[in-house]
Amino acid sequence: MLWDPKKDVDLSKPSLEGLSYLLRNKGLWPKGFAWDYTSNLRCAIALGKETWGRVAWQGHEMHMPVSDYSRIFCAERFRRTYNVHCLSDVTPELVADKIDQYLSGDGLDKVIN
Repeated sequence: MLWDPKKDVDLSKPSLEGLSYLLRNKGLWPKGFAWDYTSNLRCAIALGKETWGRVAWQGHEMHMPVSDYSRIFCAERFRRTYNVHCLSDVTPELVADKIDQYLSGDGLDKVIN
């Protein structure tokens, strides 16, 4: 299940699918939000918190294995996960791609180098 730009996504409640959609659609971001994967105040999880308020965004709260959560959202794994040299090279679209790969059911072990 890779991203489908024609698919309607319910943004009324927090979800990984909704977060992926938001990451790809900057026009929907909360006013003043600026992307910076190097900052826990400007990353994908921060976008989710600013969009939906204080919701549970830890791996176990999203029913997501900690290892998969860490690969997508934690900076210490960025080189292996995103195949970039600098944290600042991780874009919202790259994170959205990994969320979509996780949601596809294939598992990150099969899609992450």
